[in-house]
Amino acid sequence: HEHEHSHEHEHSHEHEHSHEHEHSHEHEHSHEHVHRGLSEILELIGRCETTERAKERAECVFRKLAEAEAAIHGKSVEEIHFHEVGAVDSIADILGTCLALEQLGVDKIYRTVCKIGSGTVRCAHGLMPVPAPATAKLLEGQEVRRLPIESELTTPTGAAILVALAEGPLPSLPLTLVGTGYGHGKKEFDLMPNVLRSLLFREETTSLHGDFVSELECEIDDMSPEAFGYLSEKLFAAGALDVSSTPVQMKKNRPATGLQVICRPQDEQTLAALILTEASTIGLRASTRRRYILAREQTTVSTPWGPLQAKAIHRPNGTIELVPEYEAARKLAQEQNLPIRQILDAARAWR
Repeated sequence: HEHEHSHEHEHSHEHEHSHEHEHSHEHEHSHEHVHRGLSEILELIGRCETTERAKERAECVFRKLAEAEAAIHGKSVEEIHFHEVGAVDSIADILGTCLALEQLGVDKIYRTVCKIGSGTVRCAHGLMPVPAPATAKLLEGQEVRRLPIESELTTPTGAAILVALAEGPLPSLPLTLVGTGYGHGKKEFDLMPNVLRSLLFREETTSLHGDFVSELECEIDDMSPEAFGYLSEKLFAAGALDVSSTPVQMKKNRPATGLQVICRPQDEQTLAALILTEASTIGLRASTRRRYILAREQTTVSTPWGPLQAKAIHRPNGTIELVPEYEAARKLAQEQNLPIRQILDAARAWR
């Protein structure tokens, strides 16, 4: 399958895969497989001497695997014990991937369509159809392409890395190709070479950054305002970037509320399930939207009452707008017994 990535130091990547991922389903190991629970694996990762982001990424991948296995076996995440992916070599594969991203300065990872093969694969539970159950679960809701190749082209480990770390398709931004890498798998295919290609891009410096987000929306006419407030809190806690509601008119002249949720593509399924669980709606719509966001960083501004935390927003015309953080302004207004408008007006500035 194809992956697309972008990185720190203003780099971006695209990976194109037409090969079989050589993970534990296909390996013939000479050593005994180890079965480990998620907590034990996370503890091992936590003890590794590497960067915090590499550990966080590896933990995210294993959590996605655990969620998929738990759903397949009808158990909780805490009850799941990994088979092949619990072995030390597979832990090294995942953590090694995350460490390689750090060494390359990869800030963001993008991908395109996941490629899946056909046939069967032998794993801990015996002979299974391709894609393996965990792979199929991880790729639910993702765009896939089945190739006429009787082999496993995407394994659970590969699918988990993509779902956990990738942010969707590569955005349409000015990019410079700065590096290319190739790797060849052990198997030979008649249809195409068993090759992994990785493309390293550098993003051109600009204050206007574009990427893709998922938008979930539905209309609800039978929920109380309190229930909407509770749902909004849960959506933000689960990773929503924004939650909003608007008054709408439904059929039979019924007033209702339109719910809109903006999220990262990898969080779309989780938030959709949360809406369908907590809200009274029996369906919702999902779409992918391009967005543009400005570069910004945290800073502090001086006020007559002391320093105040703010955002420095880089506008496309080269100016920088200083916008005070609401919670910081609220706290200062309470401490000084002043109207919050006075604090906000005093802190706003342009450079």
